[in-house]
Amino acid sequence: MKMGCWQNIRDIGLYLFLTVVGTTAGATIVATIREFGMPLLFSGIIVTIFPLIVSSFVCSKILKISFLRMLGVITGGMTSTPGLAATTSISDTPYESTAYATVYPVALIGMIIFTKLIVFII
Repeated sequence: MKMGCWQNIRDIGLYLFLTVVGTTAGATIVATIREFGMPLLFSGIIVTIFPLIVSSFVCSKILKISFLRMLGVITGGMTSTPGLAATTSISDTPYESTAYATVYPVALIGMIIFTKLIVFII
């Protein structure tokens, strides 16, 4: 098979994965909002968007990291492999992949440690 065909198969697999995850997660959203209310929804939005805004500001204004590396750093910090696939699809350079590979292990270890701390505190 040609390389373009493998790219299409990979993209279809990624789209199917995201569709299943989104459908599964979204199936109970109305019941969850009814049970826990709008503060839970707004907290989730803030917890998701605030780190992206802060990390974008720090990367671009303070650290002066290029846009493609910033995308790699942010997706690595989110441990988002689908995000990495999206960023690599817009560029032919390895910048975002190397930034992702640098940040991802630190973020993964941080998630494990902070999850254990939260469970311990609660």
